[in-house]
Amino acid sequence: DQVNYSCAYDAVFTPLYNLWQDHGPRWTDRLNELGDYAAELAIGFESFRGNTGTFERARDIVRSQLHKEHPDLFPTGAVVTALDDLTLKIFGSTDWGTSTKKCTKCDVVYEEQSGFCGSQTLTVNSKLRARYGRDYGVSQWLSAQKIARVNQSCPRCGGGLTVFTVLDETPPCFYLSIVDETINFDLNLNLQVNGAKQLYGLRGVIYAKNEHFTSRVIKPDGRVWYHDGIETGSVAVEEGLL
Repeated sequence: DQVNYSCAYDAVFTPLYNLWQDHGPRWTDRLNELGDYAAELAIGFESFRGNTGTFERARDIVRSQLHKEHPDLFPTGAVVTALDDLTLKIFGSTDWGTSTKKCTKCDVVYEEQSGFCGSQTLTVNSKLRARYGRDYGVSQWLSAQKIARVNQSCPRCGGGLTVFTVLDETPPCFYLSIVDETINFDLNLNLQVNGAKQLYGLRGVIYAKNEHFTSRVIKPDGRVWYHDGIETGSVAVEEGLL
């Protein structure tokens, strides 16, 4: 409303609630894997389903917790919350893989750290765009992140250094912020987790315009629902099949 802006939270939490709702109680455990804020959200979802709470109450509890711990990032009142800050706290508390910087010539490892954050930003990549042309999509961008050359040379042999990122665990879900408006959306993505393919489907899309956020929810049967806290209020409107 005009007193307390909540559209960023509604836009993120609405697809998450539908994902949780479609998969049943086991998804409470999956949300717990994302981190404390998502776990608190799952508790609110349980209350909503049991008629002992509301979606808005679940949202406001998490929002209050975020504001208490990070008041500069998550203000109250008629102030817009940055979507990427919110999704980083909800999806990005856990890294699901390992990134290793090594020399491709002598195989010396120089750095190893956590990799594949659950909240990522797909930046503009002109080289990938030129390589794939009209076929350039999210899957190509993600594949390119698995093997990324860096502008550094190996002190030992002078060879080039490359960062290799592998997934060690299976993320229950993840968020991708699309900066490149020309990139193609993939309805399904295959990720390699410990050498095995893991299929992910597109279940929600969030839109930003004029400091306002809305979302679309994609159900397992392909039905699409639209939610806008201003226009549709506390309900989503069915739009048809994807």
